[in-house]
Amino acid sequence: MTTTNASRNSHSFRSLFLSVILLPFCASTQAAPAPPPQVPGYVAVQLSRQTINQLEATVFVNGKPERFAIDTGASNTVMNAHAAMKDGVRPTNADSPYGQFQYVKGQTLRIAMVDDLRMGAMDFGRGPISLYSAGQSDIVLLEHAQEAAHMAGLLGADILLHYKTIINVRTRQIFFPIKSHEHSKLGATVAAMGFTRIPLRVENGRGITVPCAIGGKSGRLLVDTGAFATFLDAALASELRMPTQRTQVEFGGFDGRRNGSSVARVSDLRIGDYHLPAQKLFILGSSLSADISRIEETHVFGVLGADLLAAQHGIIDLEDMNLYLK
Repeated sequence: MTTTNASRNSHSFRSLFLSVILLPFCASTQAAPAPPPQVPGYVAVQLSRQTINQLEATVFVNGKPERFAIDTGASNTVMNAHAAMKDGVRPTNADSPYGQFQYVKGQTLRIAMVDDLRMGAMDFGRGPISLYSAGQSDIVLLEHAQEAAHMAGLLGADILLHYKTIINVRTRQIFFPIKSHEHSKLGATVAAMGFTRIPLRVENGRGITVPCAIGGKSGRLLVDTGAFATFLDAALASELRMPTQRTQVEFGGFDGRRNGSSVARVSDLRIGDYHLPAQKLFILGSSLSADISRIEETHVFGVLGADLLAAQHGIIDLEDMNLYLK
């Protein structure tokens, strides 16, 4: 793994780190992003944002550049089987310690080995990756989202959690700690800047969730940078008797099926101690909500997507397991 010489002065380190990850978002989403400042003890990579809100990065697979989405809502890192073969990624044998197949969201995926996986200066080394074929991808979120359809894969929660990443959704930056150092200790500083800290929790299947409440009911939302929009479950909307209105927007499931949606005006949704401004949110049926990994006692109300994470200055801190919103 690539390393840098880290400063041991904790005060100066925290000041530098905070000044980098809290940079205000002032550039047009169409402009080419400038390389992020580097921070001692971290590898920083500048991301880009698609027109459908997904964060993406250039990932080098065995030295070949490919487009990958940064997807905290995907439990596993996956890659298109055709692109993988082109890049020299080969399926595992029967005697592989990783096995040959993986069962994900009702689909059987082939396991393959990547000899070299890199993003910017971050070296993930050699390891397994799951392959999907046409019709299995949850990358295509909209019927005409060709920009997403041409993506080679998703960098999922398996890698993001393992490397304790910090993602600033609004400024489109990702930070990987690369050696032992004092944690960033964002809490006191960002609280003084008006941010609210909400604890994150990892559910069964690596789903990353935050507590929420709406209509007097408590539950959790899946934190999903791969979802272009925030949505609530249709069963919850029906139980709370929310007036809804049908839309023409379609969401894609991992099985390739597309699901229609409605919208509802929501004024009392709280995420932890953060009161979300009143706005219209998508309402989706159980066919998509059922894909969310959950444990029996976890009531998943929906998904906190890239749209609100960006609008509310979201910082996903998988190092100290907190979400910050403003």
